[in-house]
Amino acid sequence: MTTDETQITADDIADLNRTGLAATATIGRILGLVLMVLSAIGVLAWLWITASSQGLVNSGGRFGSSSEEDMTFTQRLDLLASTSSFLMSAVLVGGVGMAVRLISELLLARTGGSITGIQVGDRPDPEDFEDVDEADGVPLVADESDEDWAPETRA
Repeated sequence: MTTDETQITADDIADLNRTGLAATATIGRILGLVLMVLSAIGVLAWLWITASSQGLVNSGGRFGSSSEEDMTFTQRLDLLASTSSFLMSAVLVGGVGMAVRLISELLLARTGGSITGIQVGDRPDPEDFEDVDEADGVPLVADESDEDWAPETRA
């Protein structure tokens, strides 16, 4: 065995980097999904807090007036404004989750991974690609040999 066979090459390092980035992208995709779920829970929590602070939910948990006195419009607006930070935080978390997921999927695609799970060499099931539009007489892809084909014109 020569020393050339045991040396690490640039291709080896590139493969290791690609594998590491793909693993990081997978973690990022999961983290992004978790953040989006937390955002949805935060929006639902904001809706509940807002409804209960407005007096729309009584102690029994049913919607309706919980007291004899009605609040004025400005009091209701003050209560709504005081809980709006919960909504903004939840929306911000959702936006960060979407951004993390988008960046992770881009990273996965750039390293040669598959966002959809379809890999090179997979044999698709023919039933997955049935021509739904062809039953209506509309081809899926128009080409210049079709009689109804017309190039796009832009003004």
